[in-house]
Amino acid sequence: MNASSCLQGRFLTLLPRIEKVARYHFRDQRCPNQKADRIAEVIALAWKWFVELEQRGKEVARFVSVLASLAARAVRSGRRLAGMEPAKDVLSGRAQQRRGFQVISLPEDG
Repeated sequence: MNASSCLQGRFLTLLPRIEKVARYHFRDQRCPNQKADRIAEVIALAWKWFVELEQRGKEVARFVSVLASLAARAVRSGRRLAGMEPAKDVLSGRAQQRRGFQVISLPEDG
C-alpha cells in the first residue's frame, strides 16, 4: 500500500463527519444544486487542508469537526479550492451575500 492510498483511506474514514458538518452549515441553502456545490467545496477544501496537516505530522482525526467547520466558513465567505468568487460580479453568490441582493430569473411569457 503506497502513501497516497493510505492517506486517502484515512481521509475517507473522516469523510462522513466532514459531510455531516457541511450539511449542517448549509442547511439554510434552498437550492439543492447550490447546496451540493457548497458541500463539495467543503469536502475539497477539507481534503487539501487534511493533506497539508498530515504532511506536517498533525493527527487530523482529533479535530475533524473543527476542520470541517473552518472549511464551511471559508466556503460561505466565498473561498473555493481554485481561488475565490469575484466580489464585484453580480452573478457571484459572494457579491449577492455581501451586498444583500438576489439575482432571479425573469418570468416567462407564455
